[in-house]
Amino acid sequence: MLDRAVRGASASEETVESCRTRLRGERVPRWPLKDVLSQMLGHVIRGEISGLLVVGLGADRVAARKIKAGRHGTPLEVDGPDWSRTWEEIGTGLPADRTICRFVLAGGVGDQPDGVLDAASHADALYAQLASAYALTSGRVALALVLERPGWPLLDRVARELARHRQPVAALHGEDFDKAVQQLIDRSPLREPYALVLGQIDADEGTASLVTRTLFEAGTVPGKDVQKALTVQAPEAISAGVCLPVVRFTSGSPETWELVGSGLLPLGPGESAGLWAVLDGVDRVRLVGQTKEVQPDRRSWSELYTSFSVWTRRRRTVDLVFLLELNTAEDRISLDRRGLVREVITKASRALAARDLLRVGLVGYRDHGIRRLYRTEPVVDIVPLGRPDEARARLDDWDNGPPHPTTAALSDALHAASEIPWRDGSARFVLTLGDRMPCGTDQFSKLTPEICPGRRSWKRGLEQVKRDGARCLAVVSRERRIKGDRSWEAIGENGRFDADRVTADDLLEALGLAGDFPFAQIAAGEEGSP
Repeated sequence: MLDRAVRGASASEETVESCRTRLRGERVPRWPLKDVLSQMLGHVIRGEISGLLVVGLGADRVAARKIKAGRHGTPLEVDGPDWSRTWEEIGTGLPADRTICRFVLAGGVGDQPDGVLDAASHADALYAQLASAYALTSGRVALALVLERPGWPLLDRVARELARHRQPVAALHGEDFDKAVQQLIDRSPLREPYALVLGQIDADEGTASLVTRTLFEAGTVPGKDVQKALTVQAPEAISAGVCLPVVRFTSGSPETWELVGSGLLPLGPGESAGLWAVLDGVDRVRLVGQTKEVQPDRRSWSELYTSFSVWTRRRRTVDLVFLLELNTAEDRISLDRRGLVREVITKASRALAARDLLRVGLVGYRDHGIRRLYRTEPVVDIVPLGRPDEARARLDDWDNGPPHPTTAALSDALHAASEIPWRDGSARFVLTLGDRMPCGTDQFSKLTPEICPGRRSWKRGLEQVKRDGARCLAVVSRERRIKGDRSWEAIGENGRFDADRVTADDLLEALGLAGDFPFAQIAAGEEGSP
């Protein structure tokens, strides 16, 4: 009968499509989708039914997947291997030839419900195989259909006949089967709330803690229209932006949280920006910037939490003294030194992130000797330990003068540093920036420089600084060393840097203050802001 029906016919893709178009009005009725599916998926997650069987009626095959409650914290997952049969394998007489089979399914041989066009026999055979594979007779499995080619008469009738065995709870029309299954899994209601992880810094104590902002409550069904708007603010303790981790929130410790979305937002210190959080699916939250683009962040939650933990364990209070050589052969060298000091002060202030945790002192030093006979500047100019902004402002008050060829008044500078009144419990640092060695008894002596004309020993000053618990760092522009001199090794005992290569971040790391605070804060005025 089939051969007679198709003999002489051109069963091309165009013919199949024209049949589908002609019979488009004869579609199977659509069952309610969003509400019914959400309700049914909720039954699956709660264990009230064992699963949702999704059956796809396609042009070349029938496929099925059973969706069940997931393990390992996943709300829904596919149960068992993929099930798929060609229409010929269903065993009711449809041809093996792909093009002819499509021609028949699309109504190309007429709309007569007998023989190979008997939808009831196809539905019975299909249901028998599905019942055997998925234990449908238990009654604990719901059925949903995906009609990949809606409007094909035989497919529509098979869908209707299946309802005699098990009434589908929903039907998706014109969807790709595999994508539809994934969309259903993505639509599973959230088992736990999803929350954005933020930081909260105590501006008085300098301590930090984690806070969360709930974006989507448990039970929320994902979808591109499921969005949450919020505004975040970068803390002062950053330089290049903030991370925005979204986690599956549980009542356990932060180490147990699991990342479901993340992004990097390029913000400056204290800057705010608006965001949308979009719940695309289970474990898939997408962050979209309203004015700034959210960039990808490939780090795991473990890495992000570790960076936060490292930041919280950093030094609580820091006393930092700069010894700055003022006289230089080139103005550029003087400007570079002062610029580096300013940058270190600025970044250290942000890193400690609270008032009065950082104190900064300055000791500017010049030269002894004949070049000073008619000069009135003091050999050293001291800015006592105090507020970072005050020290930063004083840098502009100092002039650059002509240098001695080989030595500078480091002995006086180290003596001044040895008399600094450090705070109890502070981390102490002396950072020297220069290029000439300490002066000797005779400026033109070939001996190792040790005693200055003022009878102050640079070594004794340095030893006292170390006894006070200060770590000694040095940035050397270009060493002017005579044979046997090791002064800069001692002055930079805990870290010596080349001025042509060093960066402020290098020095911050040596101070134990490297790294930005990783997370954003809720902007002032936002719900839940501190």
